[in-house]
Amino acid sequence: MDESIGKDGTPNAIGILPKPTFDILCIAIDAVECAFCCPTVVLCFLFWRLIYQTSLLHKNLKFILIAQSIHAFLYAFVQIFSVIYGLFSPMALFFYVNALRYFLLVYGNFIGHLLIAERIVATFCIKKYETVKNWWTLSFCVAIIILLSVLNAYYYSTTAIFVAPNVCFYTQIFAVVTSFSEIFIISLLLALNKRRFNRENSASFNMAIKYQLVENIRTGRQLIIRTQIITDLYLMLIIGRFALFLQGINNLLILFTTIKCHPILCRNALKFVQKYVKCSTATAVVDPSILVASYVTGITQQQIPVNANMDNYFQLLQRSWEI
Repeated sequence: MDESIGKDGTPNAIGILPKPTFDILCIAIDAVECAFCCPTVVLCFLFWRLIYQTSLLHKNLKFILIAQSIHAFLYAFVQIFSVIYGLFSPMALFFYVNALRYFLLVYGNFIGHLLIAERIVATFCIKKYETVKNWWTLSFCVAIIILLSVLNAYYYSTTAIFVAPNVCFYTQIFAVVTSFSEIFIISLLLALNKRRFNRENSASFNMAIKYQLVENIRTGRQLIIRTQIITDLYLMLIIGRFALFLQGINNLLILFTTIKCHPILCRNALKFVQKYVKCSTATAVVDPSILVASYVTGITQQQIPVNANMDNYFQLLQRSWEI
């Protein structure tokens, strides 16, 4: 009998790690990731409100940012649900949850590539981009998302061994080539936007184009490439689990940095927090000049105490005018 296989048919070890150690490691990673996913869900609702109320953003960019936040929300929700449900039925939904989470990784990659494509169009067609606000991005995104959903479902359900590995292999090769191409393209775009902004930053230049150039520069600094790792099956299980963990943290950081680095979104977020969060007046700090201005002063600019002596002051002042 093979000692690497347990009585229930599950392996006793995952690569060099014993199975109990691997299970404990996964549980610990799930708990930490769940701690990051909870604020992600809350931040998504704030993000949607801010994006919806910001009319200065282009319609295409607004749609991409909302799609990116929906990806973060779904990923966090699936992780929280899987952790809570896994406490009662550890293996009941393992296959379906993993399939959904890996599809969300593909969906997140697609949103990243789409954001790069949108910035490329915004850079090279900057004078016409602000005036063209059609729904081509929405139609393109829906078509690609449907295609990815079908391929993902087919990959996890097909029994045709000679088809699924080929689809996966060519998809990975395409992702690697695209990632290296995007390094070069984003570097060119960032340099082009800075050079054009410095050359055309004058009072006669259109304000909408100025804003679009600044938006292109800001977005270009945030874009990073995707990493593909090729290794054996057992090590891939561990690396894949850490990849999912990093994706959960990355979703929270994407939402936070998008709000923090964008001046309009940051300003609206601060207004929202100040509106609904009551600050304690016990720790309020008042400027001394404002405090002095609140006191009552006489004609000699001397401070008048706000008490019973004030009546005596005005009585003496009245008598002085009667003389």
